[in-house]
Amino acid sequence: MKFSGKQACFYVFMITGILTLAAVFFIPLIINNQITKQIPARTLLTSANNRTWGEIPGDLNITTIVNFTLFSFTNPFEVLYLNQTPEFVETKPYRYQAFSKFLNANFTNDTSDEAGQYVEFSPYQWYKPYQEVSDQDSVTVPNLGALNAWFQMKNTPREKICLDALIELADTIEKSMAIEVTAQVLWASFIQGNKSRIYDVIFYKAEVASAPYDHIWSDMQYGWAEAHSFKNWVIAAIEGVGNATSRILMEHFDLTFQQMAAILTGPLKGYISSVNIGIANYLECPTTPCAPKYIGVSFF
Repeated sequence: MKFSGKQACFYVFMITGILTLAAVFFIPLIINNQITKQIPARTLLTSANNRTWGEIPGDLNITTIVNFTLFSFTNPFEVLYLNQTPEFVETKPYRYQAFSKFLNANFTNDTSDEAGQYVEFSPYQWYKPYQEVSDQDSVTVPNLGALNAWFQMKNTPREKICLDALIELADTIEKSMAIEVTAQVLWASFIQGNKSRIYDVIFYKAEVASAPYDHIWSDMQYGWAEAHSFKNWVIAAIEGVGNATSRILMEHFDLTFQQMAAILTGPLKGYISSVNIGIANYLECPTTPCAPKYIGVSFF
């Protein structure tokens, strides 16, 4: 079969057009299918790539800068004693770098139709100065709680102030007594006389060497050897990693954040839960842990 020049051009253009249309239609589908297959494999949250998704800066070296601007209270004396209007002056911004870390990652596989991997974690965030901050900078900020107390005391009858103080004192004693009971029972049941076992179960796994552990065990103020000093560790575990009590313990014993997190969230947390369940069952409390008021009524 012979074609003229015009017919050959027509067929060439027709075939080329069909192929182009097919490419325009099918190539995006193929690319989309490949991307859809690759994305889940590259975005799974695993322990192997934890520093990519679970830390900042992490492996991606992400730098997050936060500017804190404060308002300095310039006339506190005049406000307190002369009833003047508060005056504030905006300070320069203080630049800090934000750090974050996901702790206690628990990886689980989903068994539903949308099969995939999920992770539960506890977020922790802290800041460090990004530029030099002078310790000579003076910023006065109002303490709203103290100011409110001041004005209430100025305008509240003395009898009501005494009654409120008594109620607050009773509430504080009640809460501290509940922690005291938990710490005493926990120490007597699991800690007392078990120095070697506690090291193997808690501190060895937290990568604390034996020499520092000896200090932690025998320290007069915060040690585990005595119930009254061990109570601080129970408070830190109940309040959570990063609270004021845990920071005091970290600085006192020169522990890293990772070591403190492992100590407070490991078996110690389980011991506290077991003690709370035992106390609640013994006192027949309607809640677990037992509410302070039930412990107070039952023991005193």
